[in-house]
Amino acid sequence: MSLDRSFSTSAALSRLLARCPALGADSRLLALASAPAAPSGDDVAAALAEPLLHPLYTLSIIGCFLPLAPVLLERASALLRTAAPDLLFDSAASQEEEAGEGDTRVVEFYLSRGRGLRLHELACLALSRALDLAPYLLRYVLNYFKFSPPPFQRLLCKGVPSTIPTKGLHLFLDATQVSYRFLELEPRVFCEQWDWSCFLDLVDSTADYLLADDPLYSVGLDFRWCSIQILMVVLKASDRGIGSFGLRADAAFTCLLRWKEYCMDTSLEKASLYLQAEESNSNIDVTYLADTLSDWPAVTMGKEHSIGSSFVLTATMRKSYEVALVAVSQRWPVLLYGPVGAGKTALINKLARNRGNRVLFIHMDEQMDGRTLIGSYICT
Repeated sequence: MSLDRSFSTSAALSRLLARCPALGADSRLLALASAPAAPSGDDVAAALAEPLLHPLYTLSIIGCFLPLAPVLLERASALLRTAAPDLLFDSAASQEEEAGEGDTRVVEFYLSRGRGLRLHELACLALSRALDLAPYLLRYVLNYFKFSPPPFQRLLCKGVPSTIPTKGLHLFLDATQVSYRFLELEPRVFCEQWDWSCFLDLVDSTADYLLADDPLYSVGLDFRWCSIQILMVVLKASDRGIGSFGLRADAAFTCLLRWKEYCMDTSLEKASLYLQAEESNSNIDVTYLADTLSDWPAVTMGKEHSIGSSFVLTATMRKSYEVALVAVSQRWPVLLYGPVGAGKTALINKLARNRGNRVLFIHMDEQMDGRTLIGSYICT
């Protein structure tokens, strides 16, 4: 979408194929991209409804076609509605088989293998990401759940496991994480949407889980932590009560950090929207921040770039600039720390200039107090 709010399906499709080259192998998308006229929104939605459910392409599709997001979700829901009875179970024969990068027809891939439940879980992941990027899509998300089971259906149909299933542990974790994500996004709505009582039994039964396989220890820990967090939200309990479930504070904090990393996918996609404004203010080739930050070491090894007349973006400054940009996009507080001349003020000035804001400078010394900063009431 350009700065004047105009939207071109052909330009958005070109950008999507540049971000996800594997989608170029899809015959329907290739035909739309090579057509002389711009494809209609309905044609694009029909071609992207299945790739939207692929975890590798959800964010890119929503990010490039945000104005068409409601139509995309409606089309995807319509495809899944026809397979509603199959969304309740999985075939035990193909538990480990997942769609690859070139498997863009996701619905056909999973249904042909008898893995309707896994297809449902991927649809829930796609919907949670879309809802995180665009909260106004809640109505379309709820329309899907009118005919489909809850995202934790795997726990309901398989029952609470008495021991950790090594082979399917990641599937249980995926279902629990997506369920918690919905609760975080819209706690009031989703607390009332489903019966969450199965997590009471789940937390109780996983208290004595012992994992012999060390690589799976963190997975099992995250599984238990997410289940506890779900109960905290549903029961409207304080986070201080997490210790009563037998989870140590250091383990809970480690799980929290991994959870924040899990949710970083949409954070980077949101922050990338802020870079688009620089296309008209800068002489650099601006890409989506989600792509720029996909490989942190590659960012730190970049060459010097100049963005503006007096601000030189070195490799180190580039990383600081992009991390600050992510924080600003999420309305997080930012503290810049460094020696004199490190570029702190220049970085803040550049961020403000690109956003069309101004910087307020306050000189701080030992005589500065709260009244001076925020003012005080004087009776006259």
